Amino acid sequence: MKLTGFVRWQLIAFAVLTVVSVVYGTVHYIGIGRVTGIGTYRVVAEFDDAGGVYPTGLVSYRGVTVGRVDAVDVDLTDLSAPVRVTLTIDSTIHIPRDSAAHIRSQSAVGEQYVDLIPASADGPDLAEGDVLPAASNVSPTPTKDVLERTMNLVSTISPENLETTIDEVSGGVGHTGERLARLVDSSQRLLSLAQVDLTPTLRLIDDAEPLLRTGNRVADDLRSSVRDLASFTDQLAMSDGQIRTLLRETPAAADEVTETFDELTPTLPTLLADLQSVGQVLRVNVPNLRHILTVYPAFTSGTLYSVKDFELGQSPQAPLDVKLGNTLNPPPCTEGYGGTQRRDASDTSTVPAVPDQYCTARPDNPKVARGARNVQCATDPSVRTGLVADCPRGLPSTWPEMLSRPGGAAGGDGATGGDGPKKRRTTRARPAVRPIPYSETTGRFRGPDGVTYFVGTPTRTASGKEKATWQSLMMTW
Repeated sequence: MKLTGFVRWQLIAFAVLTVVSVVYGTVHYIGIGRVTGIGTYRVVAEFDDAGGVYPTGLVSYRGVTVGRVDAVDVDLTDLSAPVRVTLTIDSTIHIPRDSAAHIRSQSAVGEQYVDLIPASADGPDLAEGDVLPAASNVSPTPTKDVLERTMNLVSTISPENLETTIDEVSGGVGHTGERLARLVDSSQRLLSLAQVDLTPTLRLIDDAEPLLRTGNRVADDLRSSVRDLASFTDQLAMSDGQIRTLLRETPAAADEVTETFDELTPTLPTLLADLQSVGQVLRVNVPNLRHILTVYPAFTSGTLYSVKDFELGQSPQAPLDVKLGNTLNPPPCTEGYGGTQRRDASDTSTVPAVPDQYCTARPDNPKVARGARNVQCATDPSVRTGLVADCPRGLPSTWPEMLSRPGGAAGGDGATGGDGPKKRRTTRARPAVRPIPYSETTGRFRGPDGVTYFVGTPTRTASGKEKATWQSLMMTW
């Protein structure tokens, strides 16, 4: 039977497609390139333990399959020698030479594969015959060890507790399947992003290690803080009614306080400013005040004990208590200062003092105990006056012994002038000043002139009569 031209061309096209399919299958499925080495290069990865990896296993780089395991060799003559795993990698894939090989498992019971993880994106790439040392490579934990540890863990768990835990977990995650699925999907996407940009992820993990170590060191403090916080929140829950009342009443109380401060605004700042001045004065005198408050109670106690058997006036005890008086006790004297003009307190300039300005109140005024009018006269200490001219014998310039004598001599009976004979000088003996006793109860004493005087301010007794004591010299009652 003779073939037509159309049939002949169909047979030729079918033969060509068959050859192309066989060649494609031989190259991609049979691995003719891996067998012949065309388009690939071989790298040796050393491991302390092969971890179940086998020839024809996959080789991945950043989650992408880039080759297969060509051979797994063990040196039986040297047991310390590492296992050499030969990797055949596609020559179009560029992998850094500082990469580390990790043997991983696709699932809990899946087959193992070799994952290449670069340390950085810099440096030269892997080439034919390069060796990845065992020091930087990682082998998986044997499945046997994992199962044994899992069984040991399960054996230590009580079935009742495990059942309770499962029930609680079931109750906690029940009806949340859709949310858990979204959580798992998000975790997978997060891991994929972390693998794509691995360097920042590793840096984040390294930086988190010191934080975790610190957390472990302060674990007890954290537990104590959490326990205290739980106790505080429990107390808040128990005090819910009081807290609600406080929150309800606080605005009204705050309004009252605000109104009070508004009413005190004109006077409170002035009072605080004055208290600041008082506080500064007290701060300077704190040591003295502390000394007085420490010593005076013991002093009064001893004094009162020593005079407990004596009757002092109308009181059975000595008046040694502390009394606080204002600045008007005694009041200031303004009589005799008519020539002095008032100045503003802020005026600190120097102004000449006005002469002959002193207190001219009566000397027997008990409320003004100070002043020049109470200065003793030199000629008679019993006389007190503010002017020397008012003293007995007047001004010293008028005394006869102070006047000049004929011949240029001064004083007493003087001597003659020139070279004449000198006469013996005679002086008049001054009367001796002697103390005069007075009654502490009445303040009465008799002066040298025979006149009876009273010292201090007379106080009134229960009968209405005035009675002076020695305390009246120090304070006004």
